[in-house]
Amino acid sequence: MSVSRRRRRPARVRTRLVALVLVPVVGVAVFGGREALERARTAGHAAAIERKVDRASTVTELRLTLAGETFATAAIATGRRFGLDETGISALFGTDLAARERRDRAGVDRLVRRLHPLGSLAPVVARLHAVRAAFDRDPGDLAGLLAGMSSVQAAVTNAGTDALASAQDAAARDGSSPRLRRDLILLDRADAATIAVGVQTDALGQLIAPAAPADVQRSLTELREGLGLLATAQDGVDQLAPPVLARAWRATERATASVRTQAYAEHVAALAPSELPRPDLAAIAPLFSGAMARMDRYDDLTVTSAAVARATAAALRHTATDHMRVASALAVALIAAALALAFAIARSIGRPLTALADHAAALSTGDLSLPAPAPRGPRELVEVSATLGEVVENLRLVEAQVGALAVARVDDPILDRPVPGRLGSLLHDSVIGLSQSISDREQLARRLAFEASHDPLTGLRNRATAAQSLRESIARSRRDGRGVAVLLIDLDGLKRVNDTYGRDTGDAVVRATATRLCEQVREGDVVARIGGDEFAVLVEGLESGDDVAELAHRLVRVVAEPVVLGLAVSRVGASVGVAMDLDGDSDAESLLRDAGLAAGRAKTDGGGRAAWFDAAMYSELVHRAEVERELRAGLDHGELVLHFQPVVAPGLRPVGAEALIRWERDGGLVFPGDFIPAAEASDLIIDVGRFVLHEACRRLVRWGRDASTDDLEVAVNLSGRHLLSLTVVDDVRDALEATGADPARLVIEITETVVVDNLVLAGEHLDRLRALGVRIAIDDFGTGYTSLAHLRRLPADVIKLDRSLVVAAADEPADARVLELVVGTAHALGMTVVAEGIETDHQLELARRVGCDQLQGYLLARPGPEPALRAFVAALLGAIPTTGPGNPPLR
Repeated sequence: MSVSRRRRRPARVRTRLVALVLVPVVGVAVFGGREALERARTAGHAAAIERKVDRASTVTELRLTLAGETFATAAIATGRRFGLDETGISALFGTDLAARERRDRAGVDRLVRRLHPLGSLAPVVARLHAVRAAFDRDPGDLAGLLAGMSSVQAAVTNAGTDALASAQDAAARDGSSPRLRRDLILLDRADAATIAVGVQTDALGQLIAPAAPADVQRSLTELREGLGLLATAQDGVDQLAPPVLARAWRATERATASVRTQAYAEHVAALAPSELPRPDLAAIAPLFSGAMARMDRYDDLTVTSAAVARATAAALRHTATDHMRVASALAVALIAAALALAFAIARSIGRPLTALADHAAALSTGDLSLPAPAPRGPRELVEVSATLGEVVENLRLVEAQVGALAVARVDDPILDRPVPGRLGSLLHDSVIGLSQSISDREQLARRLAFEASHDPLTGLRNRATAAQSLRESIARSRRDGRGVAVLLIDLDGLKRVNDTYGRDTGDAVVRATATRLCEQVREGDVVARIGGDEFAVLVEGLESGDDVAELAHRLVRVVAEPVVLGLAVSRVGASVGVAMDLDGDSDAESLLRDAGLAAGRAKTDGGGRAAWFDAAMYSELVHRAEVERELRAGLDHGELVLHFQPVVAPGLRPVGAEALIRWERDGGLVFPGDFIPAAEASDLIIDVGRFVLHEACRRLVRWGRDASTDDLEVAVNLSGRHLLSLTVVDDVRDALEATGADPARLVIEITETVVVDNLVLAGEHLDRLRALGVRIAIDDFGTGYTSLAHLRRLPADVIKLDRSLVVAAADEPADARVLELVVGTAHALGMTVVAEGIETDHQLELARRVGCDQLQGYLLARPGPEPALRAFVAALLGAIPTTGPGNPPLR
């Protein structure tokens, strides 16, 4: 009877324990299921809100892009009405409007595809395609077509307003994301601001073109409404926008273009139609350039606001989804844990006792191979099992450490594990010093070996290691009968990135470029960084040059892709030089040198391309080095002289001269084109520039002692290398102080491309030069990248129109109107305009007619030594007193 009771008791205990645990299990399941269901509903609601916000943001971007397309279309048509071709229109507005129209049209189509299904926008999209097709076929009915575009714009605006209102209502009903509601309000304000700026710009465009009084009055009304809408939309933006975006808003309104556009709008809006000034295309051109830039900046701010709202909605949906998943997983985990606990408790507590007994028996015989007893059962049994297991583990550790010491493995990780007790402490102390010392030496040796052979910024091989790898590749290729090639990649524009964004951004661009290069090569090819902005790719196993050509062009493309670093987008180019050895008769140093020469040729040809080495490049290098050596000797021996080409006013009054360097060598003159390129390839050009500065200033002092030349100024050309050097300001100051020359009579000429390509550093140096009292002239204006929109940013007092502009204007009436516009804009900015390259009577008359302040060219006088200049000035001064501004040109 008692035996039967003892056998039944464990079953009854297990049953009660299981029942005891199942009660909370059921409760956990109910609670977890309800929580998971509630989280699922919240996630669904958040996803619906995200869809509404995404649609509202997309429709808003569609409205902005469609506005850009409409504006470009209208601007092109208006420019054609004024008789301008596509080049003249682009110069007038400071941008390629045709390219902008194509870009915005493609952007509209992309956003329409993103909005599928279109729903209520389907008729609007169909109407847009119809208006486009009509305009492409025959843009004669411009007013009707623009009205059609305006109706499409209005429909898209209404759709965007409805979508935004729907998203705001959904966010307000949710009540869980005040940040999303704030972002949607900010998007609404930004959208209203872009609409207001668009209204102002359209109204200004209507005021420029001839129109009936009723149309003028309607344009004034729209202009006033645009002003009011913009003020309302901007109200509270600082409180709503994140700090970065708020600063961007304030910068937009403080920008010169925004201030000037707003001031003009407020001035014209206050006038009656009868008081409006006559349209002046040359005067309005800078305003339109500013208006376009202003529209683009407001569009960018609105798109950024839309992206912020979209990101906030996505984050809200992600958070809700994560909460749902966590709740579901937690419920399942709790149920599983409760069931596991019930099963563990229900098991017999006798099994841990049996395991402890077996383990103790084995331990008494010295057997440490048995696994440690499982810590289960009541607390007391668990503590005993844990203690026994620790004893066994410590004994095994001592056994392993003694074994490691026996074979002198002092670097074995087992020796770093401490053993409790005095034995473990002695063992640990005896080897820690030795093992640590050996480990430190090995790590130091590995680190030094890596640093000696690799670039620390990119982790690529350095120049020395690359040369060794190339030597090994050449040896293997000779054995295999195949060729090798070196591609040297010289980054174009890295200095501009460093100057604009800082060294950290430049380093990030270098690392990104290294990654891209490694992704483009084959397995086994070597990529190395051999200089600050130079990489090399070593290719072996070649049978022909076709694969290398394809790789070179591919590297040019991938390096030119933009590098996105936070809010900054940086671009660099690649000038790739290729040197190949298919016969195995070259060495590593020669191939690297030849690839470098080819890369230099690619950069000289404009960059962003690949060039292949040929023997002429090396001959040119040798010749240039010889010219540089002889020129340096000529500079030391006084062989460099100055010639002067006069500059006159339109009435043929002498106003100055341009100093031109010549090299008297072997009884003749060497002209700059034969030696200046060699000087510009090294710092010798700076020494030449210092000579010209000092010599020109000495001539100024000499001219000041003669009444006929005491008011003449002299213009000195500085190279781009000299302008961007650290000594340029000191060099000019030293020349003025050493000679006592009047700085007001010294003009420093810089080519347009040098200023535009290095606007930050060049602008800083030019501002410091102007502070010395000298004047700054932008030479060869019109051959680089400057447009009317950039003209106001140039830190200059004088612009010298390139000869090509004058020649083109003399041949084409449209080019003459563009030239007149450039001159008018320069005058509006307070600049003096010099027409270079005057070689015909027609060009002279044209330069006078468009308002050029000074003239220079072979028709007036050729460059010559100082006596020729004095004779020219004397001839002019002898003829001028009895004649007026209409003097005939000097023949």
